[in-house]
Amino acid sequence: MITFDHTALARDLPDFVAFMLATGLRIGEASAITWDGVDLDAGTVQVRGTVIRLKGQGLLLTSTTKSTAGMRTLALPPWCVEVLQHRAQHLDTTAAAHGTDPVFPAPKGGLRDPPTPRATYAKP
Repeated sequence: MITFDHTALARDLPDFVAFMLATGLRIGEASAITWDGVDLDAGTVQVRGTVIRLKGQGLLLTSTTKSTAGMRTLALPPWCVEVLQHRAQHLDTTAAAHGTDPVFPAPKGGLRDPPTPRATYAKP
């Protein structure tokens, strides 16, 4: 189970995977969710972009998704709202003050690299 796996916990994957299951978002879209796009009271999240890696530029947060239909507001199931509320409560005061911070940052901060969750358990 992912919630008991030390590697998954160290890489902050349980909440990230739960969020993707709740929303059906692609990895890059889920990585691009920022706190200013989350409305915990309404139980919604705005999908406003995706994270991509460009050679020579690194990780970028784009303001588009794979298609124009990808730009949307999703209703979250109550259990997912609880996951996000728990995350929000455990942020330090600096992160909480910056609504453009990613909800699911990389373990060392910043944007989460979309291939990373897939590669975590990939076996050749």
